Amino acid sequence: MKTVHLTIKQRIVLWFSLSLFIIILATLAITLQISQIVFRADTQAQLIDLVEANIDQVGFVYTLEGQDLEAGDQFINYADGYLEIDDDFCDYMNGIYTCLLSDDGTLLYGECPILISDGAEKLFSTVDEITYEDETYYVYDCVIENGSILDGVRLRGVASEREGSHILDRITRLVYWFLPGLSVLAIIVVYIIINRSFKPLEKIVRTAESIGNGNDLSQRIDLSPGKDELRTLASSYNHMFDRLEDSFQRERRFTSDVSHELRTPLAVVLAQCEYSLELAESEEEYREALESIQHQSLKMKEMISQLLFFSRLEQGREPLQMIPCPISELVEEICVQQSSLLDKNISLQTNISPEIIGYVDQRLFTRLLINLLSNASKYGHENGTITVSLSKGKFIKDHQEDWIALSVKDNGIGISDDCLPHIWDRFYQVDSSRTETTKENHQFGSSGAGLGLAMVKEIATLHNGKMVVESKLGIGSTFTFLFPTYEKKS
Repeated sequence: MKTVHLTIKQRIVLWFSLSLFIIILATLAITLQISQIVFRADTQAQLIDLVEANIDQVGFVYTLEGQDLEAGDQFINYADGYLEIDDDFCDYMNGIYTCLLSDDGTLLYGECPILISDGAEKLFSTVDEITYEDETYYVYDCVIENGSILDGVRLRGVASEREGSHILDRITRLVYWFLPGLSVLAIIVVYIIINRSFKPLEKIVRTAESIGNGNDLSQRIDLSPGKDELRTLASSYNHMFDRLEDSFQRERRFTSDVSHELRTPLAVVLAQCEYSLELAESEEEYREALESIQHQSLKMKEMISQLLFFSRLEQGREPLQMIPCPISELVEEICVQQSSLLDKNISLQTNISPEIIGYVDQRLFTRLLINLLSNASKYGHENGTITVSLSKGKFIKDHQEDWIALSVKDNGIGISDDCLPHIWDRFYQVDSSRTETTKENHQFGSSGAGLGLAMVKEIATLHNGKMVVESKLGIGSTFTFLFPTYEKKS
């Protein structure tokens, strides 16, 4: 048996149609039931009103010889006089018959559509429902009390349910035609609304399929502004595509960086191996080759370690331990440890404000400061000075809260203005021809793994802070890390 697969639009229209069909059937049944109840009550009320209104139109008169009877009235012989039927007497109206009966059930005036066998004996003092020749009638009697002559004369009203139900039948037929027609119109309108509402979803599907088939993560779902669910879904998809594209670009950049940066040390290793195998003759030459291979291998190991760590930072796989930390004591401790490791006889000075507390990851904060100190030492002059400053204040414009400023200042070779925008890029190589320094002195970013400042910026971002750099070529540079004193939620 073949399975029928319906689209969401078809399912919605189908379920709506079925629900509407059930509602229509229930509405028709309830309407018919209520209409019959209302019809019966209305017919009975009209029957009683008409009978009681006609009572006042019936009287009895004695006549003397030669006396003229009133013109327009009807007179019927009864007993020793005449029954006087006023011209306002209504014997038929809206399917209701009224007639006069004597106390023995004899028809005196009017028309009665039914014959009641026990009519002379039974008095219908309330509206009663009887069946005559497979048709339902409502009967109501009202006895005329107007002296001894008319005692026993009754005014009977008879209403046929079939004749009175003609109006109800017309209303019912109208409802039977109107509701289905209205339902068809409602289904068409709902289908149009659903079709228009699902167009953004179709666009989302097409874009997702296009991205999946073409591997083009730069495509985005372009919908008109709005706050409905589909536009929220499109925004979520676009955000997901942004993250996927960013992750893909990072992976591709990581692969490119690794292949680019490992090419040189690998070339050196291979060259030393070839030299050792082909040309080296003495133990000293072998030792030099092995030392060179060891040096390049350690360099590659450090580079790979930093690349992996930096990749984990970017992808959020490096867990943060943000805790309140005595920043003043931490910076002082790091400076003491690093002062003995500085090259070129560079001295380290500090200007640290006491008792500063901040929310930081101590491990990442320590790496940030060590990277800044290493960078300042690497590009500082012989017998130069590095100054580490720590203070708290309103350093950020339009912010009322205090921020913490950690600065590392050196009096080294400095950075040219055209190089400043690129110093945070991984493996950025400064073109020495753009500077006034010599090739030997200006090697910013060319030695080491080339990830120090890029990692510094990433750590600053993770701490909801930012890096600010001021530099003059040939004079020195100042790197400042600004971050909040409170735990700011991203």
